[in-house]
Amino acid sequence: MEEHPRYNECNEQKNSDTVPEQETQRQTKKLTISRRQFLIISAITGGVAGTSLLIGFNVLRQGHTRAGSSTSPAPTTSFAPNVWVRIDADNTVTILAAKSEMGQGIMTALAMLVAEELDADWAKVRVEQALADRQYGDQKTDGSSSLSDSFLMMRSAGSVARAFFVSAAAQTWGVKQSTCRTEKGAVIHPPSGKRLSYGDLIGVASKLNLDPATLAEAEVNLKQPEQFTLIGTRTPRVDTPHKIDGSAIFGLDIRLPGMHYATVARCPFLGGTLESFDSAKASAVPGVLQVLQIESGIAVVAENTWAAIQGRQALKDLESRTKCTDR
Repeated sequence: MEEHPRYNECNEQKNSDTVPEQETQRQTKKLTISRRQFLIISAITGGVAGTSLLIGFNVLRQGHTRAGSSTSPAPTTSFAPNVWVRIDADNTVTILAAKSEMGQGIMTALAMLVAEELDADWAKVRVEQALADRQYGDQKTDGSSSLSDSFLMMRSAGSVARAFFVSAAAQTWGVKQSTCRTEKGAVIHPPSGKRLSYGDLIGVASKLNLDPATLAEAEVNLKQPEQFTLIGTRTPRVDTPHKIDGSAIFGLDIRLPGMHYATVARCPFLGGTLESFDSAKASAVPGVLQVLQIESGIAVVAENTWAAIQGRQALKDLESRTKCTDR
């Protein structure tokens, strides 16, 4: 694949390297974006929990270190350029998916978006389910909208992460960023033949403070479809092996110390309200811990699911009456 033009649009560093005339003409000293790019970045920054927060802003970066001696700095073991991706020293790339996998393959698809723009080695990519957190924006999964809603945002996250590694490599080698390119989880300097993996660069990358213009440029200067090497390919789903071997964890698989279970007996018709109930027989069911009235009905709390279900079925004299309210 031909070298992506974005490789030649980064800020230059002072050195004596020569750049071909064609490459020099592509370089700019200030950020200039088209109307399309402006709309893209507006959609991206306005779509993260409505905060207008640039994905690549340094406030989102995280560097993790391993404890070392007091006389030498601890080595950096991982680097998170933003909330969506983390790169470890062993070159493992962890991508977080904030949408729910329900058989539609979204964990694989979202990870491919990040990996494409990051130029990550897909063989070293692993995907984690993101926890419920406002930093990931809207996490609802419905209407077949997960991929379309995340298409630009996740790609931009990968592009911003890539910008950190290109800058780190250029600084390490003392060369211009425009003379570097990336492929399969590494930054390469063709004129000298030098190559550093992302894992080799996390120490330097985690200390960088890229200026807002560079970050904004990385967010909007994405690959063209004809330059995709991962998006659009037949890629095995990342969740399939775990479902086949039984190691996948579902909600029903969760077991925590002191964990209890509850079922709720609800009114059989809309607008009903609880009048009375007798919990004596339900409370007598082995394993039932508590029977209590809640806003939506009667909750039976038990040591296990079976006891909770039997307790609910044992509820007697449960009556409901229509509730009329003034509107």
